[in-house]
Amino acid sequence: MKRNLLYIFFLSLTILSCTDRKKIRLHGFNNFKGVVLGDSVVNNNVRDLSAMLDLVQGGDREKVTIKGRVDNVAKDGANWLTIKLPNNDLMKVNFEDNNFSVPKDIKGKTVVLKGMAKADVLNIAQQKEIAQQIGLSKNAIDSIKSPKRIISFDAKGMVIL
Repeated sequence: MKRNLLYIFFLSLTILSCTDRKKIRLHGFNNFKGVVLGDSVVNNNVRDLSAMLDLVQGGDREKVTIKGRVDNVAKDGANWLTIKLPNNDLMKVNFEDNNFSVPKDIKGKTVVLKGMAKADVLNIAQQKEIAQQIGLSKNAIDSIKSPKRIISFDAKGMVIL
């Protein structure tokens, strides 16, 4: 009797082990697909722009990876771009070490940036220089009369999607 029970136990164990189980696939972090400039950018913990704004409002520098649409690209040899934030302000993106040049034809394209974000203040001269580099009219440049608080981003890497 014990032998029969043991036989039935092993037979049922064999049958159960032959059933089709769902396979579990483990995924690691992947790099974004696109044109990579500077350091590689990994597809993990990418924050939206409003979450990044909340992080830097206190004045701290925050290391983040963000995704946004390019609003303007500097002309005349300057190496920076702007991204429109959810509050309709612009974020100026500078590139650390200037180890790559920003393509001038990426206005309107989506980019993923890795680097440091911080709240900053632009004085009048800096604002006028930026306005001139993006090609604003003389009237628009002359209308700048006071310092402006902005979010700036020092990027180590960028992916153009």
